[in-house]
Amino acid sequence: MAEDLSIEEVEAEIDRILSEAKRLADRIIEEAKRRAEEILARPLPMNVLMRDYEEALAKARREAEEMLRRAEEEAKRIEDAAKKKLRDAVELIIKAVSGV
Repeated sequence: MAEDLSIEEVEAEIDRILSEAKRLADRIIEEAKRRAEEILARPLPMNVLMRDYEEALAKARREAEEMLRRAEEEAKRIEDAAKKKLRDAVELIIKAVSGV
């Protein structure tokens, strides 16, 4: 039973479990490194690279066009608001001068 184990035996069992876990982790890491090196060593087909490049470029263009469209809308809104304020100010001055 676990209750019959001494502290030293429990510590030894913990050390054994930790050592086994470390050994397994090291083996997994080494296998992952080996597979990553194999994958990185493979040549990428140029058509895949070009497709990725073209997709990234198209996405950047779409985003830039959308940003430009929003900026133009905002500029138009600001321009319209400024024109309205100018008209309102001119009307106010005309009314003040004409005594209306």
